[in-house]
Amino acid sequence: WGRNAMSTSEQQFPGVVGELHTGAAQSGLITFTFFTSTTGSNGVRLVADGTHPIFLTVDDLGPRVEDAGAYWTYGNGGGGDTTPPPPATTRTTTTWASGGVGGDMSAGDVVQGYYSGVGMRSGGWIFPAAMRTALAGSTIEKLEVYLYASHWYYGSGGTASIRPNNGSYTGWVGTAFTSPNWPRNAGRWVTVPASWYSAIAAGTYRGMGVQTTSTSPLYYGRFTGSATKWRATYKK
Repeated sequence: WGRNAMSTSEQQFPGVVGELHTGAAQSGLITFTFFTSTTGSNGVRLVADGTHPIFLTVDDLGPRVEDAGAYWTYGNGGGGDTTPPPPATTRTTTTWASGGVGGDMSAGDVVQGYYSGVGMRSGGWIFPAAMRTALAGSTIEKLEVYLYASHWYYGSGGTASIRPNNGSYTGWVGTAFTSPNWPRNAGRWVTVPASWYSAIAAGTYRGMGVQTTSTSPLYYGRFTGSATKWRATYKK
């Protein structure tokens, strides 16, 4: 309400709408001052008393986008949704060298399978530290291992039986998978089963190697220890 200063007449005028930015570090009380302005020779004043109250309505719109980095939304009863946005993720493809190698070895080769008079042989590799760090807590989309088969019992080739380990060269965990029809003196990239990925990211599977329970000569072979490589595509 407004009252003409030169008479007792009263007039109604629209409310004033404004926006106040208090700043990111604002604390304590905020004071609003209502003042008299003059238009021409006629003075205008605001009257605030029991008969002519002034109503002040405050709507908390939350932080400015410039300060918060995100738009403020209603709905949680406390001035907006304060849930921070999820952190950005990056997709990366990295290749690592073999890491530690051990178990049953022959002239630098890891031996797989049964040989008469010797018995069952197996061995493997431990993921290098940089690889374990990079994949820890990640979402692995694809993981491959490169192995070079330097020898098979049969000249036509053999079958690799690849199994995860727990950080010990022959500490087998999980279930093996096979890569058949592998020629002598040949290397290949083999895609690791996706069912292993979460255990690798969690650090449960800390390496892998070659191990079989079959006594068939088809599984007897050797893999060059230093030739092994790892390649992963992952998000983190």
